[in-house]
Amino acid sequence: MKKILDWEILFHEYLYEIRNKPFEWGKWDCCIASNEILKKITGENLLPKSWKNWKTEEEAFKAIDKLSKGKGLAVAIENAMKKKKGWSSIEPNFVTKGDLVVFKNIDGDGTSVCAVHDGFGVIGISDEGLEIKQNVEITHAWRLSV
Repeated sequence: MKKILDWEILFHEYLYEIRNKPFEWGKWDCCIASNEILKKITGENLLPKSWKNWKTEEEAFKAIDKLSKGKGLAVAIENAMKKKKGWSSIEPNFVTKGDLVVFKNIDGDGTSVCAVHDGFGVIGISDEGLEIKQNVEITHAWRLSV
């Protein structure tokens, strides 16, 4: 897996296209949205097929628990990335545009959320569409080699 030539242009065009798309479990939640953004950057799907089968929050957490063996979202993502080449773990303090991150959702119940970083903040999904969150506690981060 590697980044497409001119991926930054595709990245920004896609963010503009999806800016008003509201959150919906299994169709447009943090995992699905992050995967779709990364697909624009790479042309490839990162999510395991089993991750696209939920329709509720409970079903989403069951899928994550299955892939992580009960160890949480970051481990589930790490396990998915082991099946793709080119991804490496990075220190959260060094994230930049196009990196995949997991952060603590302080607005909600404190659970972990995944997102793609835009160079200034994480691209979150809300009921109204995209929202850029800054000053979040990023716990895990990965970068795709160019």
